[in-house]
Amino acid sequence: MSNRRILARAAAVVALSSVVTVGTMGIASAQDSKDGPSVWNSGSYAKAAAKFFADTSPNGTGDTIRISDYDPDGYSAVALVNFPGVSYKTVWNTKGAGTDLYSVLNGGAGIDEGMTVAYAACIGKTSNPTNLTLCGDYVTGVS
Repeated sequence: MSNRRILARAAAVVALSSVVTVGTMGIASAQDSKDGPSVWNSGSYAKAAAKFFADTSPNGTGDTIRISDYDPDGYSAVALVNFPGVSYKTVWNTKGAGTDLYSVLNGGAGIDEGMTVAYAACIGKTSNPTNLTLCGDYVTGVS
């Protein structure tokens, strides 16, 4: 086989593999789960933080929210979560300052893959959503 023919075949193989790789990457990226960023409550200094973990977390399995309490101020850290099929769920960390609480969303039943999960970190006095104060901005992850 001539060098020209070998180079032509090699170029064809590289070109074909590039098309297959790009096509496969495009399909996979549209379905990938994505952890959300950490978000803090607003105020003069951070008292609570929340983070969404897609699929698994350090302390559980399934789509999970972590809510962290950073201040011994008498308030609980609260995650305000919204995803398709649920209109605003609150997850309360009443364990006190310096603690994290992990909660598997949707009662452990999971959230359909590819759904956007919006969440914010707040503080509150009781487990009643009307008593939430100092909520931060919403951020999102993908289940």
